[in-house]
Amino acid sequence: MFSYVPFETEDYSSTKEIVHDWLWGLSESKYQAYVHEPKMFKLYTTYIDRNPVVWTRHIEDLVKSLKEASGIEDEEQLYAILLAFSWFSSPAYAENGSSLILNVNLKESGN
Repeated sequence: MFSYVPFETEDYSSTKEIVHDWLWGLSESKYQAYVHEPKMFKLYTTYIDRNPVVWTRHIEDLVKSLKEASGIEDEEQLYAILLAFSWFSSPAYAENGSSLILNVNLKESGN
């Protein structure tokens, strides 16, 4: 699976490149897991989809990793990046998860 931490950034010259490659790594690792371990991928995905507490933790871990890699401090922007990416890379997942992402983000911001 994709190694969220540490994401090596010393060879990058821009935040845009870091975010792109971080998202690409995430996408590629999920694809590889699906191809090489389809039963485990389905089990893991089903477990997370049915467990909002675990799903929230997963999203929080992704945001933390992306924040550390990119240096972006604005967590609303990080959640927006993940939400936009999920809509394009996995529309069904995004539809189910967008309200959870927004709820996690609102909870953390105190709104």
